Amino acid sequence: MEEYDYEGRRLPLDYKLIDQDVADLHKAVKSDKGGETLMISIVVQRSDGHLRAVLKEYEHQYRSNFARDALKKSNNLVGEVLAHILNGVINRPVRDALLLQHAITASRKDPLRKELLISRLVRFHWDSFHMQDVKRAYRERYGQDLQDAVREATGGQLGLFCSELCIARMPNEIRRMDSR
Repeated sequence: MEEYDYEGRRLPLDYKLIDQDVADLHKAVKSDKGGETLMISIVVQRSDGHLRAVLKEYEHQYRSNFARDALKKSNNLVGEVLAHILNGVINRPVRDALLLQHAITASRKDPLRKELLISRLVRFHWDSFHMQDVKRAYRERYGQDLQDAVREATGGQLGLFCSELCIARMPNEIRRMDSR
């Protein structure tokens, strides 16, 4: 579901749909069996703005946090997927800084560690505004510059490559790497 029309204007929220989604999500969370398909359907088909309104209304109506309720209901991959999506809706840069930290601190013996780190860095690198937000969130949360953390965690040519992926290219601000 898009938040903007074809001319870039923000679309208004559908409050009837928000109320229906809140009721459906609560029903799904409280059901003895099932409900996961409905929760996934709502979360993946709605815009970020819509989901923020749903989360706020859910908390207002039920005095409970939907993401936590969903994790309790589905303490499995479905719950993790819902939490990942909702964490991105709530604060995408913080979620992505956390994902990078997980990749940075993963065991060096883990064969997927490098691929995970590279894929995340490449994805963020191409969205320069988001990369700046992720770097800011990383610094605030972990007290270290993302580029330095990546370089220290990887080392060698891979470390240089990964740390350069942390450079978000802005039209008037191209930062050069120093070779350490």
